[in-house]
Amino acid sequence: MEKTEKKIKDGLLPLPADTRDYPHAMVFGALPLKALPSQDFAVMEPLGIKDQSATGDEDFCTAFSSCAVSEDQESVLLNPEYIFMKSKILSGDPEKWGQDLRAICKAHCKFGTIEQQYFPYLNNPQERDFYVDPKNWSEELDMLAFEHRKNSFFAVDGPHDTFDNFRMTLWQNKDQFQSIVTGANWKPSWTSAPGGIISETETAEEGSPHAFKIYGQKTIDGKMYLVAQLSNGIDIGDMGIFYFPRSVVNKEFVFGAFIFHDMPKDMAAYHAENGISVHDSLLKKFIKVINNIFISYFKSKLL
Repeated sequence: MEKTEKKIKDGLLPLPADTRDYPHAMVFGALPLKALPSQDFAVMEPLGIKDQSATGDEDFCTAFSSCAVSEDQESVLLNPEYIFMKSKILSGDPEKWGQDLRAICKAHCKFGTIEQQYFPYLNNPQERDFYVDPKNWSEELDMLAFEHRKNSFFAVDGPHDTFDNFRMTLWQNKDQFQSIVTGANWKPSWTSAPGGIISETETAEEGSPHAFKIYGQKTIDGKMYLVAQLSNGIDIGDMGIFYFPRSVVNKEFVFGAFIFHDMPKDMAAYHAENGISVHDSLLKKFIKVINNIFISYFKSKLL
């Protein structure tokens, strides 16, 4: 198949605003630009490149990309169809096409997903509507999925531009093998980009919202790129891998970005709600808590 023949179809929904997202830079601190590496790095090499078109799951990109992110931590291949079904239970819209990144991350935290080896339809592919129906999944699979639940997830943010905030977050979490799930309006010309290197040239093409994983940085011909793992097979890009320059990341990555953490949800909420970094001293944490108590007290008196 020629690379230009493959179509990347939309399956990523816009991310609704939600102030309850846990901000990564606030909770874990932000690094100055001078502390970010100039050398190439990857938090983990992919276990394998998935192909969501193989079974017709063209709107499952959030499930495929988030599983690829979770696989970096779990070190085992995970099943996208199951977690997509679970995300539809959470959002209550099984017939609606696609999913947003927050909903799929919540599903990973609440349910987890099964290992690919336990996928009951591995050798008997079904249609999309079959997969989103919970009745077609054995309850016994829920216990297998439970083992791979994530503790919490954080919005990728920071004081820099989007490109450097991604680099910073990846670098901070590389030793824990934590990559990022994000997305963009995928331009048709990107699919046939030589070597998977996305051009900085502006294009008026209409894109299709598509989710993917970012897991490292790479310098090519003296220019730095973010490394993206797609879920559309190995016959596009650099064997399924693409490289995004700064200008494209800053303009096109508009669907949010999240990273999984092993921090328990109640602790993540404590840090986020009180504006307390894990790196704050005990005294600083105490002062912030007291300050928040006084602010809450005076706000209640004004209401």
